[in-house]
Amino acid sequence: MVSGRKQRFPRSVAVPLGLLAYTYGVFPLIVGGLARRHRRSPVGDPGELTVSVVIPACNEAAHIADKIENTRTNGFPAERMQIIVVDDGSIDSTAALAKAAGAQVVRLRRRSGKCSAINAGVEAAAGAIVVLTDANGYLNRGAIGRVVEQFSDESVAVVSGAKDPVGSGAHGVGERLYWRFEGAIRHHLGDLGCLDGADGAIYAVRRSTFRPIPAGVLNDDYYLALAALDAGFLVKHAPGATATEEVSPTVAQEFRRRMRISAGIWQGSFMFLHLADPRRGILALVFASHRLLRSLLIPCLLPVLLLASVRHRRHPFVRFVVGGQLAIYGAAGAGAVTGRAALAAPRQFSMLNAASIGGAWRMALGRQRVTWERIPRAADEPRAAGSVLTAA
Repeated sequence: MVSGRKQRFPRSVAVPLGLLAYTYGVFPLIVGGLARRHRRSPVGDPGELTVSVVIPACNEAAHIADKIENTRTNGFPAERMQIIVVDDGSIDSTAALAKAAGAQVVRLRRRSGKCSAINAGVEAAAGAIVVLTDANGYLNRGAIGRVVEQFSDESVAVVSGAKDPVGSGAHGVGERLYWRFEGAIRHHLGDLGCLDGADGAIYAVRRSTFRPIPAGVLNDDYYLALAALDAGFLVKHAPGATATEEVSPTVAQEFRRRMRISAGIWQGSFMFLHLADPRRGILALVFASHRLLRSLLIPCLLPVLLLASVRHRRHPFVRFVVGGQLAIYGAAGAGAVTGRAALAAPRQFSMLNAASIGGAWRMALGRQRVTWERIPRAADEPRAAGSVLTAA
């Protein structure tokens, strides 16, 4: 009687599967455990810190007055708050409406992109803390104060709030699921003081630690957070500080937006690759796991996993792996076509990872511009959840 030889599990399948399990399962548990052990210290009294709220805007005439009013009535003392609108080469009445609404206006005659607008806004700022917020995001009550109070610790250079996406169907539900998952991780990383990326909808910088964003940088929020960590400062999260933003109207427009964000993450990650040096301790673990692995490597490994699984499908367990992948990608395609909310999770997962590959391709070809193109919306009326900026 001849005994059958046991099939070895193929490494080309095992390695990507193991990294997926670590990235989406083990790593969040690790940072959660570290944050609980760290014991977040109570927020101290920030004193009489003055604040400059900088709002970069390009062709936001339909919303800028309401955005300024939303900022002014957010609950922060008016005598300690300056509101600056940086008009990035608008061809509509954005600047005039912002001035009429009581904001200080800085005009860039030629469109230069959000990072240049932020540099100009910080240069004009008088406050000790500069709160940066998109023209298309409406702040929840008290958001400015919640962000500012985190600066009671002198070692804090950047504080991030969070996006609160609004939208229906698979797209809107998918965005909310993503931010629920990502928001939990960011909360823990903020407790540890090593949040490796702020949220452009609402975040703040200490003006004394700010250094101008270099020309060509795509993602201001990612760059400034990593630059602060690299300089030895803390980057925190402000619980309860949110900015409501409407999701992109179509799948194609959202994919383009995500590709631009991904291109910026590829760019910033390579600029600060040294943060993965093990001598950086927890920061190295966070940056390598959350950014290099999840944002860059995993998207590239997913096609490898699919091809390797198909090749080794004769293995009993690999058959289940193949079936699982086909089910996820099939559901994602159906969700993109039908917009059914029940298919939001696989659609969001697939779209984010595909956008990462697309962003890498655009970076490699030098096709990603720093300027923004405003997407028209059916809801382009004052007090709407805002317009979305995306890259061409």
